[in-house]
Amino acid sequence: MSAQGDCEFLVKRARELVPQDPYAAKAWLITARTLYPADFNIQYEMYSIERNAERTASAGRLLYDIFVNFPEQPVVWREIAVITAALRNDSQDKHAQFLKGGNKVKENRYFFSHLCVCCRSYSELLQRVSELCRYMSATDSEGFARCCAQIVTCCTLVLFHSAFHYVSAVQPSLFQGHASLSSCPWVLLEDLSSVYTDVEVERKHTHKKRKLADGREKTMSSDDEDMLAKGRGRHIVVNKAEMPGWAETLEHFRTARESWDLLHSHQSLETEFIKICSAWKTELWMWFRIFLTDMIIYQGQYRKALSSLALMSSLQLQQNQNQNSLSSSSSLETQRAIIQLASCHYALGEYRMACEKLLEVVSGLMPQNHEAVKSSEEQRKPRSKTRKGNDLRLVPCSSKSILPFCLQLMLACFKLRAFTDNRDDLALGHVVVLLQYDWPQGENLFLKAVDKICQQGSFQYENFFNYVTNIDMLEEFAYLRTTEGGRVQLELLPNQGMLIKNPSPALGVELNTLLLPGAQKADRHHTVTRGITKGVKEDFRLAMERQVSRCGENLLTVLHRFCINEKIILVQSLP
Repeated sequence: MSAQGDCEFLVKRARELVPQDPYAAKAWLITARTLYPADFNIQYEMYSIERNAERTASAGRLLYDIFVNFPEQPVVWREIAVITAALRNDSQDKHAQFLKGGNKVKENRYFFSHLCVCCRSYSELLQRVSELCRYMSATDSEGFARCCAQIVTCCTLVLFHSAFHYVSAVQPSLFQGHASLSSCPWVLLEDLSSVYTDVEVERKHTHKKRKLADGREKTMSSDDEDMLAKGRGRHIVVNKAEMPGWAETLEHFRTARESWDLLHSHQSLETEFIKICSAWKTELWMWFRIFLTDMIIYQGQYRKALSSLALMSSLQLQQNQNQNSLSSSSSLETQRAIIQLASCHYALGEYRMACEKLLEVVSGLMPQNHEAVKSSEEQRKPRSKTRKGNDLRLVPCSSKSILPFCLQLMLACFKLRAFTDNRDDLALGHVVVLLQYDWPQGENLFLKAVDKICQQGSFQYENFFNYVTNIDMLEEFAYLRTTEGGRVQLELLPNQGMLIKNPSPALGVELNTLLLPGAQKADRHHTVTRGITKGVKEDFRLAMERQVSRCGENLLTVLHRFCINEKIILVQSLP
């Protein structure tokens, strides 16, 4: 006979014995619960016998056990509804008095009447728990202490339910197995929509953020709530077209966060919750660790988030070893953790570490068609002005979305260094290369870079012709070498050094009209106005002509190659 059949037989046998020998029936059920402690029907039958016999104390204990162990069983909530209905009325009949219950009814009255009446959703349940906590902690401290276990049980139920649904949306492969390879994970990252804004504004804001973060690390323990970050009410940006259930997902995330906050709002609640987590070994639940990490990031506790991500990585490694496989989904999950590490390091001002992690991710990505990615990114940008630096973004963990994010985050890392008062041509050159993505979004920042080069009177970046293919940028640099452009000394060729001499007007004043590859079908021509040959040395002119012929290349392929080939120098360029 199967285990299910055994359970049904034991329950049926106990039910038959109740009229004749209730003690024998009880003995059968105690034996059944010992053999099958996880079976709901056995425990509910034990409760039913005690309830029907109107043994208040034992029935109350059994109902509480059932509520803790089987909180999602509808019949449990039906029993609670019956009890709370009795608490609401003033009936004095025997059955009503039993339902009100020996010595614990008073301490449970607030719990049942305020918490469980008419709760139709988990968020509503959480709201009632919150109201109960505020009321009892202020007016009835003894009753609050006695109801602590029940409150924690309900809060924990809401927390796990909401966190589970959030994680099942952002990392579906954890619950669907390897059959769902088409469902990519989503990753919570810093919103970089302001990366192209004026550098002075962002530099001031970033330093302020960094100062606050450093201050918190020094003055608060790692377990303290970051009240400043919580108070900001951070907004999470998501592409609604790519995540159809975005509203529900974000609602689950909010409800889970609020449940966690409530469980840590009182020492007694936190102590009880820690006991539950210890008994259930929640530290081994990969899905719960993912939620905790995202919540910590949301709170702005980036140092703590790095520790949480390290725990997540160890759990992921253990999971892969147990499965003895490295599927494409596990690879995406690994990338998810690494890209979050990069985002956290950036938020902490640790730009070199951020760049190292970014380049580790980029090495495993395949560049997509630039135009398709660009249009997708434009849809993803917020339409209204938001508070810069506060927002987060849920991004699909795919090459199409992650590579652009990596490029923007690298730009954010190098931007501050490139525009400091101290000269740093290498960082400025990296910024020029990275600004090509999503052009012309970064045009104003590029013109600021050009102004800085003009003020310097010279600029050296020997990788220029390897990675700069934007026609507008090429035109601007060609103009800088002319008399009208300021006769800026540009050292853009490999091993060029100081070989570039002052240009001679005798080299000609005509303009080159160059045909762009990829535009031939439309029979279009593009003129590099303001003169490539005008007062420019021959090797520079020829290099510029060759570069214009590359303008039809896939930009993401060029930038991907830049990240791979220049990995060492990129990392070494940052503090």
